[in-house]
Amino acid sequence: MKTILMIIGLFVLNDNVHAATSIKKSNIAFTAIGRPSFIKAKGNMALKSANITQNGEFISGEFVVDLNNLKSGIELRDQHLKEKYLEVNKYPLAKITFTQVELAKLSEIKKIQATLTLHGVTKPVILKADFKKEDTALKLDTDFTIDLSQHQIDIPSFQGITVAKDVKVKVESLINYTK
Repeated sequence: MKTILMIIGLFVLNDNVHAATSIKKSNIAFTAIGRPSFIKAKGNMALKSANITQNGEFISGEFVVDLNNLKSGIELRDQHLKEKYLEVNKYPLAKITFTQVELAKLSEIKKIQATLTLHGVTKPVILKADFKKEDTALKLDTDFTIDLSQHQIDIPSFQGITVAKDVKVKVESLINYTK
């Protein structure tokens, strides 16, 4: 959910070009703090796809995650998260989309406004980003917070342990880019 920004940092493209992207590597990590607060639920997944386009001096993009691939290290917790809370049978994908990011200001960008579609609900999200160009790829580290209640997701609770409504997400990815 966050590889978005790394693609932006790539070199300037021709007008109205659809850019082919391939994901060299990605890791999306999430942390949900429990109550009591010493309990932390952590998990990982990878990007399913990444697409960017350029129109003049601006780039837009879309990054997709398959929530069926979520892993927290505890199989029963994964099953509960996927079936009861995320309802992956109805909403298998999460998507981050951004538009009109100015290429000339890429090196200055530390935050980007995007939208997150999760559980069938689309809401604005601010991504904090760090871009680095590596050979023919762009490395992007970004993080953001998801308010589960804004996406109509019940707050996960199991055997007296309830997580906070805010889940922290960190994305580390390396995207290959070709015109």
